[in-house]
Amino acid sequence: MSWNPERLSEEAYAMACTTSTNDPRQHPWGAFFWPEAPAACCGGSGHFHWQGSLGDALAVVTDYSPAMFMTFDEEGEWLELRDKLRTIANGFKDNPNSCIEALNHELSGLLHVEWIGSYQELSESANTFCQRIRAGFLVNDEELLNEESTRRIRP
Repeated sequence: MSWNPERLSEEAYAMACTTSTNDPRQHPWGAFFWPEAPAACCGGSGHFHWQGSLGDALAVVTDYSPAMFMTFDEEGEWLELRDKLRTIANGFKDNPNSCIEALNHELSGLLHVEWIGSYQELSESANTFCQRIRAGFLVNDEELLNEESTRRIRP
């Protein structure tokens, strides 16, 4: 089959439409990232992408996300980046922070990965990103001022 960059972009976009609307209680592994583009092109506007497994959540980043933000005219160019990202993602379980840092280095100019993890981690972790997300759902200013930012999200 011949190389078709338009089809790759279409598949990436279709995947993003699905994963960004998946219920994290049923698809408990996610990634949060945003395009590094001007604000008028949705740059800086992040989205969660939820999948059923850690491997599938990592595949969103390695196998699809670059094609959402860049056209790859040559198949070799796409395969080289994808394979490099997959190699980095293989080390996620051993060192998640280093993995995300390395992914961001490779994806510089395309997108920025803020977080990869489970819904349980998002709802309970003391991780700064997780706390910021939970704080965004607090009911009123009084709660925001209270030191309750580590509270759990109810399942």
